[in-house]
Amino acid sequence: MSVNLLRVIGISLLLIFIYIGISLHTAFTAPLVVTEYLFSEQGAYEVFSPLLWFVLAFLCLVKLKLQFSTRILTALAALMLGLREMDLHKSLFEMSFIKTNFYKSPDIALTDKLLGFTLLMVMIYVLVALAKRFYKVLRNIKQDLDISYIYVVFTIGIAALSKVLDRMTSQLNELFDIQLIRSTQVAIMTAEESFEMLLPVLLIVAVLSYRNFKFEK
Repeated sequence: MSVNLLRVIGISLLLIFIYIGISLHTAFTAPLVVTEYLFSEQGAYEVFSPLLWFVLAFLCLVKLKLQFSTRILTALAALMLGLREMDLHKSLFEMSFIKTNFYKSPDIALTDKLLGFTLLMVMIYVLVALAKRFYKVLRNIKQDLDISYIYVVFTIGIAALSKVLDRMTSQLNELFDIQLIRSTQVAIMTAEESFEMLLPVLLIVAVLSYRNFKFEK
């Protein structure tokens, strides 16, 4: 890696740590009611997260250096993730169609299950297609990484960490019968919501900064 690329990575990590640090400082020092509201459905994080995904979808569509098929796939993925942040996957039917209980429940109509399954398959197809293209790009790299690749990798890592945090409280209770105190639960929720809002931001930076980001067919 070049020195400039390493410098950008270092600065990016520093900004991420500062951002998460500010969020956690709020969680630990602000009154509990304030923190709970900030990260609730009506709070800034939940309100702005879908908007950022929609901005990303628009930028993907107008980024002419990307192949047309990639522009469509990335815009679709961003749009779907934005709608997910708005809990559309829960409001379309009586329960979320991305969970197995939706298809097992006798209370869900067969037509709803078929529609939910179709939507789920479209989501999986888009995400898998993009993952395969990105993997092929990384495998065929013959020169220094473009900074946009780094931001995509950051996004993948932070998304995985966010998912772990999202399940941590419930899994500790279910698997080990550990019940975290409310302040600790709020701190975990704070980190998880902060990471979730960071995902579209990192991808927006990736789209705006990339120079030779090419997906092979």
